[in-house]
This record gives sequence, structure tokens and C-alpha cells, in this order.
Amino acid sequence: RLASAIVGWFRQGEVLQGKVVAQSGIRWFRVKVSELRNTTGSAAEISCYILIDGAIIGFGPLLEPADGYVVGDARPNPRIRPMPTKSDKSAAPAAAKAKAKAAVDLGDLSKWLDHPGGERASFVVVPKQAVVRSLPSTRAKAAGIISEGDIVEGEVRNGWVLADPQPKDPQAMREGKGRWVLIDGSGLGVAGLGEILRPYIEPPTVRRVFSEALEVHCPPAVVRDAGAFKLEVLAEDAEPTCLPCSGKILMVHELEPNKKVRLRFAPANGKPPGKVREEDWTEAHTQEGPDMFEDGDPYENDVFGRPRGKCSQCPCKAYAMDSSSVTLNMNASDARCARCGCAATGHEIVSVQEEEDVDHTASATGATPKRRARRKREEPEGPLLIEKAVALPKETLLRRWMPLDCPEGEQAWPRLGRSFKEAVAWSDLHSDMGANMDHLRSLPVCPDTVLLLAGDLATKMEVLEESMRVLQAKFGAIFYIPGNHELWVAKKEGLSSVHKFVAILELCERLGVHTRPAFISEDCAICPLFSWYKDNLCDGFSRDRCNVPFDIQTSWPWSVTGCGDTNDAQQYAIADFFAGLNERRLESRPKEAQAAADGEAETDAPKAPLVITMSHFVPRQECYPGPRRLCGVMGCREIEQQVRLVGARTHIFGHSHIACDREVEEVRYVQHPLGYPSDYHRKHRPVRVWGKAPAKDAGDEAPAERQAEETDAVWSGDIVKEIVKEIEECTDELVERPTGRWDTESTDIKPSGVVDQRQEEMALRAQMGFDAKKISELWSAPPPVKELSFSITCMSSAASIDMKVNNDLTVKQLKEAIVKQVGRGNAAKVMLSMSGETTLSDDVALSSIDEDELEAGKLSCMGVDMSTAKEVSIRIVHRTSEDPQALTVSVLDTATILDVRKAIMDKLGEKSLSQCKLVKTSKNGAFMTLPDTELLNGRTTFGFLGRALPPAIGAAPADSPAAAGASAASDTPVGAGA
Repeated sequence: RLASAIVGWFRQGEVLQGKVVAQSGIRWFRVKVSELRNTTGSAAEISCYILIDGAIIGFGPLLEPADGYVVGDARPNPRIRPMPTKSDKSAAPAAAKAKAKAAVDLGDLSKWLDHPGGERASFVVVPKQAVVRSLPSTRAKAAGIISEGDIVEGEVRNGWVLADPQPKDPQAMREGKGRWVLIDGSGLGVAGLGEILRPYIEPPTVRRVFSEALEVHCPPAVVRDAGAFKLEVLAEDAEPTCLPCSGKILMVHELEPNKKVRLRFAPANGKPPGKVREEDWTEAHTQEGPDMFEDGDPYENDVFGRPRGKCSQCPCKAYAMDSSSVTLNMNASDARCARCGCAATGHEIVSVQEEEDVDHTASATGATPKRRARRKREEPEGPLLIEKAVALPKETLLRRWMPLDCPEGEQAWPRLGRSFKEAVAWSDLHSDMGANMDHLRSLPVCPDTVLLLAGDLATKMEVLEESMRVLQAKFGAIFYIPGNHELWVAKKEGLSSVHKFVAILELCERLGVHTRPAFISEDCAICPLFSWYKDNLCDGFSRDRCNVPFDIQTSWPWSVTGCGDTNDAQQYAIADFFAGLNERRLESRPKEAQAAADGEAETDAPKAPLVITMSHFVPRQECYPGPRRLCGVMGCREIEQQVRLVGARTHIFGHSHIACDREVEEVRYVQHPLGYPSDYHRKHRPVRVWGKAPAKDAGDEAPAERQAEETDAVWSGDIVKEIVKEIEECTDELVERPTGRWDTESTDIKPSGVVDQRQEEMALRAQMGFDAKKISELWSAPPPVKELSFSITCMSSAASIDMKVNNDLTVKQLKEAIVKQVGRGNAAKVMLSMSGETTLSDDVALSSIDEDELEAGKLSCMGVDMSTAKEVSIRIVHRTSEDPQALTVSVLDTATILDVRKAIMDKLGEKSLSQCKLVKTSKNGAFMTLPDTELLNGRTTFGFLGRALPPAIGAAPADSPAAAGASAASDTPVGAGA
């Protein structure tokens, strides 16, 4: 995998032996080595994988077959084995037979040799063995043999394949230096010759995996001639099946969850494909996914709150949301079903009303058809527990909250048991998605660092607990605030969103995750702020302009909202409710910080601590440049008011999945989201917002993960059971359901569900007076200039250098700085990458690269030698002397032209630098002075103008072919090809 650790390297020109393997359509070369060079210098038997073609990560071909192989597109071509040798006894008859054989008439072969023009194609060898010829004729000399199942690639020319990586010129072809293989010998009338080569098709590429389906992409050859191929499917514990190839994308349905599936292309006409090679198969594994849907189960809502049933494109019975395909600003048609992989729009929208269906059994007996009510789902007997939960009075709801709030009358925020050196911010981890949870497990251990987690960690309670335990093992302490996804509930659970909110805080209390304000050091305090959203965040927006259904999966008690619309998450009262929970922590805020923020601090007052607040939702409109249709569900201005009231200098938030790090009115606002796996702007590591943890020495051992006190305990389930039991046993008088905005008698608008149309967005922008260009310019403003210190490692030699540059440089300018510092190379040939995988473009700004990853030494380079400077001998040849004159001086290979001139002065005893000029000859024969700042870059011979040099007996003049050849040979920079 491209994300795997780098365990070593091989140098240019080394010959490796191993096996070509394919994984998800990407070909790797597997080798076993006993002395793999790595950073520790250890030697062990190890299997490693080398990418064959680096085009997918910005490099070119990394491996090419050694002599004796044919190659094309970096696929595994066969080794052309020499013809078997014959014994001396049979050699004489064979020689006589060859001599009697008629000579090949080259004139007949001109159309093969002189006229290239066939496409490059791949073929698989059908017979046990096939002969490779030196010319495209069955009478030509045999150059080798290939065996059944081998892959041959090359240029197709009139029934033959020219299996050469670089086709030679026609004269070389006539001399028999080509390698030719006949495609089909059926028409030659020779016994035993039939189909020799059959078109080879690349293995299928699995792009998306679902619980009951796979999305398979077909190679161009299959797309061009789809009717000639079929897709063979071998699923674990299932009968083999075949699907016709009918386009670029194939959906393989009716698979079972969590099963291994093997796929390959085969001829549709039933013709045997020859030897079936293991490399022809692609292996995939279906996801665990949602439970199998059965009649009577409740239907699941799509991203816009619409319940969807069976699929019109496959046998899937009901829609299930595929979280990996969800993005905040997505188009509705992009959402996929987690079961079948079909678009959500392909699943029928289920009406909440009782539908009628025709009783066809009556028609069969000749009676008049009757209409009967069709039951959409089985409802449990009696009222649902959720109906009681949302009807509880507010005092009952907050009874479990009171012990979780700051103590009444508290005068100051407490301090943690230990002092920390660093705080980092992260948001929207969405660990319900397997890829994100795996990523959390791979994080390094940072025991001196505090993690500020701004919500949307997970939706399910058990996943939330597991995620917190994983993060606790990685960081010294965690401050956390719940987001909107945490408060999604299912009716069958019996909890309202407020009950679940309290359950999450109780879980944090038991685990030791902080949700109350506290000092993490003498000069830094963290204050989590509970919040929700309103439609007052952005100027000119109101809910009646774009009534987007959002967070329909929540359920709100009537005593909190004063409204009977239980699933309406956009009620003002919800944001006011959460803002009210912050009162006690605001009252005990540090007075020094508030005075400093107001500019009222006395001159002799102690230094105010840095206060960092955190919320899940967006605090002010300058921090949200996204679609205007979502302004009503992003945040509210009350958050900003509380941030200023506390005297915070930094505020952390999340929710919009739009990275932000900017200062507005002397407060720094930071959003740093991991986001969904499909988000293109994911932040894979948290960002530092305060302090700096002490650097670890190279020889220090990595810190061990911190273990929780009761790693086997699972508290989330117990907490939910306790709250459910309290709801069931509660005897408090229930609140009567008030009228709601969505009641049929209401004159207010209802959710339109139209959130994915561009014309609606553009019309809304015009109504609000939104200037997209101005916002774009504001968000593209460069960050403050600061100095960066980091190391860069050379991938070919493991040498490294330390760099100190400003963050306002581009990658191109960094390359120039590297060349200048090491004194070698050409900046245009230098390639930089993060962790050896992703190549950085020249126009990328250093300020956009994660500073922590830079400082962690993850920047590597190729194309320049970073080793210690070495002494080299430079030959100086006089350009204008009648007799050969030359001089040899010694300088470092990192020297400049000026250094060489000074070395010449010292050796000649010359006092004037102007008498020692180094020149090159232009195309018109004129001399051109070399710039003093120019580097040697491996050159060892230079032309000279100035005073006389010592005679060079037997030396070639500088303008002679010998000298020119030496100069040209020395123009290659040392290490440039590594």
C-alpha cells in the first residue's frame, strides 16, 4: 500500500529478482532480501514491495525489466529464454538442415520492418511454448522461447508482435535484432499451429466496497470491446457467477457482508483463456455494513431526512446511508447506499402515510378486487419510550446534568493534576467510519500534549467510547465538546438528544475526558463551550429563504424547545438551551484574561493566562465561506459573545469541514478537520495552537501508549441503560405536546428538501448580497510570516540537512535554497515529497504544509546529493594559447566558480582575480564568462582566459573533441540520477 512504512531503498541500476503482484489494480514488485539497507543498518530476511510505476504519485517508472525482458506500461513481461541446446550428435544434422533452409527474403518483410504503426497491446501466451523470432517470419532464426501464461507486450504489426521496449531503426531490424512473436498461426497451414497469443486484459480494479456489492472499473480494452468479455465472480461460500461487461463501471450485487470475493475478466465466447495466472485475479472483501433488512424494520433516512425503501436498480430491500460517501456540501445524487452501492436517488421515497394496495387474490377468483391497507412496518404495542422522553419536564431532564456542571459558587477554574507543554486542535474525526478509526489507531504517542477535540467524534455510543480510549492512549489529556452527530438518536433507543448529551458527558466523566474548563499549565487554560446553531450567523440570511432539512436524526424535548416539532433541529430555543449551560463556567472565568481582553489590565498586574475556548459550531460569519444555503445550520453569534466574555485569545471550532486558521479582531479562530474519508482537504494530524512539546532525541525510544485504568470496562451501554430505566420509572407529570411549525394547520413553510441545486444557491447569494470573489480573496490572504526549522532527508543516500526558511516560500524556492545550501545539483531536477509518497508541486506554499509534519522530518527529496563535501581535482585548460597549457587544482565538489578562480590564483601566485577567468564557448565560437555563483555540479574541466599556464605535455586543446567530450561528460551533476 502507498501508505505503508518505508523500510529501505535500492539504488539506481541495481538488479532485483522477485515476483510481480497486483493489489487493487496497482502492480508491485515483491522481493525477499537478507540485507536490506535501512535507517538502522540491521540485516534480516524480509519481504518488501516496490512500486513499479510511480506515475500515480507524481514520479515516472521506478523499475524496468533487466536485460532479456520485454517491457511496456510496467507490466510483468516474460523472460525470453534461450533455445534449448542440442547435443553434439544432433548438432550436425541440425546445421545441415538450417543450411538447406531457404534464405529469408527481406524485401517481403518491408511492411513489417519499415512501417511502424500498430498500437501497443498486451497478449497472453496460449500454447505450452512459443518461439520468439529475430524477424517476422516463421523461417527466421529463433531468438528464444516463451511459455504458457507469459505476458507479451509490444507493437502489433500485421499479425506479429514486436516485443521490444524501444523499437529499433529499420536497418537494425533487417539485421535480425528485433524480437517478434506470431499472434495466430491458424492460417499458415502448419500442423500444430493455432492461436499463439490471445489479448491480455488487466485485472479488474475495485474502487468502492459495500456490504452487499462491489464497484468494479473496467480497463480500456474491455470498454472498447465490452461484448467480448465477461466478469467472473468467485465469492466466499457462494456459487461462481458471471456478469456481462457493459461499460466502464460494473456493479457486482447480491454479495454477502464480510466475505472475500475474487474477480477476473474472461472471454465471453467461452474460449478457454489458457493458463489462469494468480495475477489475473483481483481480491476484495465486502464490508460488515448494516444488518440485513427484514420486513417490518424501520426505513432509514437519507442525508436530507427522507425515508427511502427498496432500490429500483437491484434487489436491495431498503436504503442504508453510506457514511464514507457523505460530505457536508454534497449533491444528493452523490449519496450511496451502504448495502448495494446504488445512488440514494435510486431508492424509492417511502411515504409516512398508510398506502393502499390491491388484493390480487380476489381477482384470481373472479371476485371484485378489494383494496387493503399495506402495512409499511410493524409498530410495537403501546407508545414508544421516545414519546415519553420528549415529554419530560426540563427540570427532570437536567437532574443528571447538575453534577456534571461546574460547582455552584466556584470562584476559579481548577488546574489539572499535571502541567502540560503543548495543546493541539482537531475536529470532525467521524470515527464511525472504519478508515478514520484505523487512522486514529496509527497516531503517534504524545504524552506531553493536550488534545482539544471540537466535536463530531462519533455517533454511536460504543464507538464514541472506543474512540476516546484510543485517543487517551495517544495524548496526555483530552478536552472535548459534543457536536451535532453525537446527538443523533434512533427511536428504538428511547433517548432524546438531550438525554444522549447527558449520557456522553457522564461517559467523559468516567473516562477522565475533560468537558469543564481547567488550566493545563500556569499560563494556559481551556474552556469548552456548549453550543448549537441559529439562522443569525450570516448577514442577510433567514430560515424562510432556504429551509434546509438538517439533523432530522435528532429528537428534542418539548420542554426545551416549546415546540411540538420533535425533529426540527433549527429551533432557536435549542441554541439558547446549550448557551445557558455555560453560565457557571463563564462566571468563574479568569478575571485577568477578561481585563486584558478589554484593555483594562493594570500595568503592575500579573500576566494574564492564555484562554482557549472551543465549540463545535462556527462562532462568526468570517469563519464560514461555504454555501449560503447552509448558513442557517452552521453556528450562531451567541458563541462569539461568550468567547469575548471569557477573554479568549484563541477559539477552536469544527462542523463545516472547512479548514480555517485566521485572526479576526485580535482572536485566532482555528478549524482543523479530519472529515469524511471522501473529503479532499482532510487534516491527518492535529494542529498546534499553544506551546511546544520537547523534541525527542534520535536515540530515544518512542513513548508507550497510556493504558486506561479499566480497559475491559464498557461504560457507554451501562449509562444508556441507567437513563432508559429512569425514563421508564419516571412519574413526573409529562408536558403536553405544543403546536409546531410543521403542523398541517401551520401557515409557516415546511422543509423544501432542495439543497443540491446550483441555481438555488446562486439565487440565494444574490438575495443576501454575498460577494464570493471578496470572500475568496479574504480566505486566500497569506498567513503571517514565520521561520520554519526542519530537516530534509535524501531518499537515495539517507543523508539529511537542516533548513531554516520562512513559510512564505514556495516549494520551488525551497528547492533553490536546498541547492544553494548543499552546493550541488539543479533545482529543476529536485523532487520533494512528504513521507516519500506525495510529490509536492512547485507552486505549493510552505505555509500550507502541516508544520508538525515538517518538523517531524517527513520531508524527503530526490535529485540532489546531500552527502558531505568531497575534494575533487579540476583541470583548467587555456583557451587561447598556441601551445597546450593546463593546470590542475583541488577544490570541494560543492565549490562555486569563484572558489575555483581563487584556487587558480593561489597556485599561480597571481594577485589579480581578473587574470583568472573561467569561460565556455558559445555556439558562434565566442567566449562567455561563467558566473562566480555558478556551482561545479560535477564538472571537472573548464576553459581559462588570462595569464599563461604551465605547459601541458600531451594535453588536448580545450576546443578539441577530446576536451569537449571530457567537459560534456562532467556536466552530469553528482547524484543527479539517484
